[in-house]
Parts: sequence; structure tokens; C-alpha cells
Amino acid sequence: MNTRKQINVMVALMFVTLLAFGIYYAWDSTRASNAETRQQEETAARGAHLFAQNCRVCHGREGRGALEDPSFPGLPLNVDTNRPTDPSQLSALQKRFTDTIRCGRVGTLMPAWSQDEGGSLNDEQIRQLVVFITTNAGNAWDKEIEESKRLDAQFALPAAPKPDDPAFINKSSCGQVFRGGAATPTATAPGEAPTPPPGPEVTYDVEIGDNFFKPNNLVAAVGQKVIINLHNGGQAIHNMRQAGPDNQYNSGDDVASNPDVIPPGATATLEITIDQTGTFNFRCDFHPVEMTGTLTVVQ
Repeated sequence: MNTRKQINVMVALMFVTLLAFGIYYAWDSTRASNAETRQQEETAARGAHLFAQNCRVCHGREGRGALEDPSFPGLPLNVDTNRPTDPSQLSALQKRFTDTIRCGRVGTLMPAWSQDEGGSLNDEQIRQLVVFITTNAGNAWDKEIEESKRLDAQFALPAAPKPDDPAFINKSSCGQVFRGGAATPTATAPGEAPTPPPGPEVTYDVEIGDNFFKPNNLVAAVGQKVIINLHNGGQAIHNMRQAGPDNQYNSGDDVASNPDVIPPGATATLEITIDQTGTFNFRCDFHPVEMTGTLTVVQ
């Protein structure tokens, strides 16, 4: 074989080698991507089973909480806002869900699930739940609903705890820090009554955070129509329920915001008129211990 032929053979071999590397790289990249997708789907499927076994009592069989049935006190989790496509938003949301599942939320029904905090889930199981909630990989919510149906056929779903039942309120945070600070009522001098604005009606703009109303100390005159414009600036769903003349919730004379479920960034309105003096409570139905306030009605 002469030199030219040797060079041609070497060039051909180099070309074939480079082509083979290119094909392998493209195939390996696709294989790795497919493997990652399958792994995420399997992780989410395991999270779906954990959710059906542990979480549906409060968050609902379909994971939609009060949107599914008002008797479910847990927040809706099967919603598009919990599945962001932006990687930085997804990372931040997954961290928040991990902390919440691990530690629970003080003043709510959400307990600490981490074994380190006395719960029943290990770190990997918590990760599986977080991936399930924040990705729905492989249509995992469909798997959760099927698992819920299977479990329902075996035994009746126990009643969810009442949001204001002190026996179920979480009192330990394991270092969790709430977002935002609770609003503080404006102080008055001893014996001094607050003065309502004049006119047949009074309007308040109330900002909702993830554990507060601001302001949370409203005042009106007897018979004065109170209009409360609400804006949810938090990251969870909220509402406002104003107690009526008997100062009791869900007794027929209280009033809930319209709409009564306010997603993050949304607005709502509540209107009420009370024809007697007194101090009447309001709360968020989803966070009835930590999110409260008062409407003081004076002559």
C-alpha cells in the first residue's frame, strides 16, 4: 500500500471514529434524558402513593382541598401554580414544600412529618412527595386518585380534623420561619373607644399575607356598611370570614369573602353590616389560629 492510500485509510478511519463518537454522544444524551425522565416519573408515582395514604384526609382525594370539598381543611396542592416551569421558581417552591412537610406549620393543622421531628416519613419519602406535588411527572395525580379509590374501597376515609380544634393544632416549628410578620392592632388609651369614619359606609383595603391580615383591627359604627377589599399577597390560598352579631362562625349570620377561596395574587370583597355594638372576630378559614382580626362596632 502506498503512502497516499495509507493516508486515505487513516482519514477514513478517523472520520468513522468521529462519526461513531457523535452518534454515541447523541444517543447517550438521549438515553440519559430518558433515564432521568423515567426516574422522576417513578419518584412522583411513589409520592402519589404516599399522598393517598397520608395526606388525602386533609388535602382531599384529588389534592384540591377546599376546592374539592369544603370539609377538607388542607390547602389545594393539585393546582398549576404548584408546577412552575421556571427552574429557579421550581427550586424555591420545592424547598418551601420540603420545609413545610418536614416541619409542619405552627398554628395550623399541618403536622411535622419528618421522622426527626416525630413524624413518620424519612427524607427520601418527603422528597418523593415534593417531586409529586411540584411536577406531576407521568401524570402522577391520576395514579394518586386511583390509589385513593382503592383505599376507599377498603375502609372509610376518616373525617378531617376541624381547623380550630386545639387538639390538632401544630405547636412546634423545628426552626421554620414564617413569611411576613403578623399585623398588630393599633393601641388605644385605657377607656378610649375607636372612632369610626363618618358616612353610611366605610371601606377598608386589607392585605393578606401567609399568616396575617393587615390591618387586622377594623372599626365601624352601628348600622354602617363595611366594605373590605382583600388582596392576597401571600403564596398560599386564603379567605376572610367575618362573624356576625352572635360572633360565631358558620352559624348563619357570618359572611365570607367573595370569592371564598382567594388564590395567590387574587382579590376579593367582603361586605357586612352589624346593627349592634361589640367586637366581632374575623379569620381565614384555612389558617384560623394564626390569621385573625376584629371588627369593632361602636355607636
